[in-house]
Amino acid sequence: MNTWHIIATNRMDDVALESKETTESAVREKALQLSRLCPHAIIVVRDYDENERCAYEGGMEIEL
Repeated sequence: MNTWHIIATNRMDDVALESKETTESAVREKALQLSRLCPHAIIVVRDYDENERCAYEGGMEIEL
């Protein structure tokens, strides 16, 4: 089973958050919700090969 990863970062430190989502759409939705709850952190979604796929800040998608 391929598992997606959600990372919270302040551009200096990374904190890996647990994610048991197996689809990109589910993990993107969870990351978006987290970015609304933690507006000062950048929430990054990485795939199962550790490639960064998207990022959110303050409830909005941002450029990687």
